[in-house]
Amino acid sequence: MRFIFPYIFALLTWVAAYSSVVSPRSIPYVLGAYGGLCIGTAIAVARRRLLSDWNLWVNFCIFFFSSLGYTLIIASPAFRNAYIAAFGAVCGVVMYVALRFSRDANALITKNYVRFIGWIFILAFWQMLAGIYFMQVAYDASVWSGAVIIALLTFVLGRGIIGIHGLTKSSMRLVLLVLTLTQVEFSLFLTLLPIHYYVQATLATSWFYFIIELVLSGQSLTSRKAIFRAYSIALSIACILLLLTAAWQ
Repeated sequence: MRFIFPYIFALLTWVAAYSSVVSPRSIPYVLGAYGGLCIGTAIAVARRRLLSDWNLWVNFCIFFFSSLGYTLIIASPAFRNAYIAAFGAVCGVVMYVALRFSRDANALITKNYVRFIGWIFILAFWQMLAGIYFMQVAYDASVWSGAVIIALLTFVLGRGIIGIHGLTKSSMRLVLLVLTLTQVEFSLFLTLLPIHYYVQATLATSWFYFIIELVLSGQSLTSRKAIFRAYSIALSIACILLLLTAAWQ
């Protein structure tokens, strides 16, 4: 019976997304109903593991809501419909992975789902930042409120990604502290640049990915100098290309 959840969840996600687009006045009701769906599904799927796996489920909910919210800021109707279709299917896959994890945590590792979950959390981070930067541009939202939200997102999503991989050489608290502080500083700096909010979100997410990947990849190395140099060059090139090709406003 529990294996029906991914299909039902994907179907209801499509209904929620299309309802929000077709009838904007129903958005508060859709968000409330979708929140109830996420909480109810988490309780039904995780059961006794819900408290111990709270970070994982919170991150899943961030992904679900960020994807739903992101559809509301897409300008192109064709791309919006395609995104809704893709994101609903991905939500079904995510729920299937969550179901497998709730039954056997080792199955998650042996079937190599850890990388998939990590990328889902990074996508959630990008979608949330795109929404935050969009609100600052379109509705003159507070930059400092956005900084607080980014700090919370960085801590929760970063903790979830690092937690499923595990650390052997570094302190998770120290890594999360450095990650959160540098992420907020870099994100605030990007608000000063007159570039599109998609580019701002991509640059900020690149930094988020860079720090986490550097920490995780360095666990199996005696010296991190080489990998730090390689990742620094890759991040610098990516940022330069994004800035050179961005439409400056």
